[in-house]
Order: sequence, then C-alpha cells, then structure tokens
Amino acid sequence: RRPSGPRRQRVRRFSKRFGGGVTQLWADGRVAWTHRRLGPDDRIRLLSWRDARIARTAPRQVLHVLWLVFNPLPPPLGLVCIAISYQFPRTMLAPQFHGTEEMERFFRDDERTRRAAVDALLGGPLGEALAAAAPILAAVARGQADGGSFLDATVLRDGAPLSLARLTAGDRSALRALASPGSCCGSSQAVCCGCSASRTTSAAAADLREDDALLGAALAGLKSAELRDACARRGMLDEFPTDDARRLALRRWLDLMGALRQGGRVPPHFVFL
Repeated sequence: RRPSGPRRQRVRRFSKRFGGGVTQLWADGRVAWTHRRLGPDDRIRLLSWRDARIARTAPRQVLHVLWLVFNPLPPPLGLVCIAISYQFPRTMLAPQFHGTEEMERFFRDDERTRRAAVDALLGGPLGEALAAAAPILAAVARGQADGGSFLDATVLRDGAPLSLARLTAGDRSALRALASPGSCCGSSQAVCCGCSASRTTSAAAADLREDDALLGAALAGLKSAELRDACARRGMLDEFPTDDARRLALRRWLDLMGALRQGGRVPPHFVFL
C-alpha cells in the first residue's frame, strides 16, 4: 500500500536527501581514494585546503555509513533502516546526509558545549594562569615576544602553570569538549573525561596542524559556513558579527600558532588552551 499525504512527502524528502548524501559521499570518497597514498606533508604540498580536508575525513565518513549505503536488506526493511537513521542523524549518518536545519541545530548544540567548556576552564584552577598568559600570547602573535621562551616557561617545563601535569580531570574533559564537542554525545564531563580525552585532543590538534598549513592561502575564498566551522574547530566561540571578523580571528590564530610552532613543539592540550 502506497503512503499518502504528509507521510508520502516525508518518505520522498528522506529519499531525496539520502540520494543526495550518497552522491556527495561518493564524490568525497573518490577524492580521498585518489590521494590515499599521500601523507600529511604531501597533502600540504600538493592539495588545496578543501581537498586535503576531504582526504583526511572522507575515509572515516565512508566507513561510518557503509552498512547503510550498501544495505543488503530488501525493501521495505532497507527503507526502514534509512528512516531509523534519520531519527538519529548525528550518530548514524555522515555530514553529507545532514540537512541545513540539522547542521544548524548541531552547531548550536556544539556552541553550548564549547561555551560550557570555556567557562569551566576560566573558572577553574587554570583561570588565573590563562589570564596571565593572554597578553604574552598576543605579543608572540605580533612578533614582539619569543614563542619558544613562552612555551618553555609556561607550558613545557615541569610544574609550569599551563603544563599537562597541572590539568585536572575536569580540565581535560573541557579540552575534549573544545576539540570535539560532538564526541561527548550529550554526556557529562566526567563521562567524557573517561572516554580517552587526551587521545581525542591529540588527534584534533594533529588535524589542525595540517589544516593551519593550508588555511592561510584559502582564507579569502572560504564561504560563511566554512569560516564558522573553521573557527569552531579551533575552539572559538561564535561571537563574530561578520565573516570578515571571522577571517581576522583565523588570521590571528595562524599568526600565533605559526610563531609558537617556530619556537618549538606545541603540546596538543595547549592548542585548545
């Protein structure tokens, strides 16, 4: 029996979105497959910012929805699986399948998570150390202070105020929330901290190192959604009134991180601090 009325429209909408998601996933998968043998240094040297990002992320996205795209169940069971996946789009679907409204809702959810993480860091034991480091970091970004000396004195030295050893469980959980807010899946900070917070933060920091190397050349041509996403992936709160303000913030980020990386190794936790 064919569905009718609103039910039929909903089925058509899901089918159209699923087909569009498969098409986009296939295109991204081809880009990733073409460049599958390239390491981070080769991607930085040979690819554009967008292609390098696709090459990094598409393999995981394809594996995430492989069971759904190549669903062996005959109709109507296969359609039921698709319908169920759209009831839990963030956990069961890749970004290629998300609609505009869903993406906006996910961004707002992540923004709340990031804001809570920032409040926890600034209001916790590290708050005073972060406030004291802020003007020095501004000077480093302007080339008026040495990044290596700052890292040695404030981050890398044993007992330094922003060293890894000074982080509490709550601090590590907050850093994970900044690095990957969607990975907490709405769970509490204590639960997130038990879910390999350090590994998540390290992976996100390594991804940003490659992304930073290509972002500068692409910054002028990024769309509004890409600018907002680039800021969010660096733990920035969405407090910018215009895209030009986002570009300026990202340019300042690149100046700062470039100066710090020239001065020495930047620990993953400090990337998000």
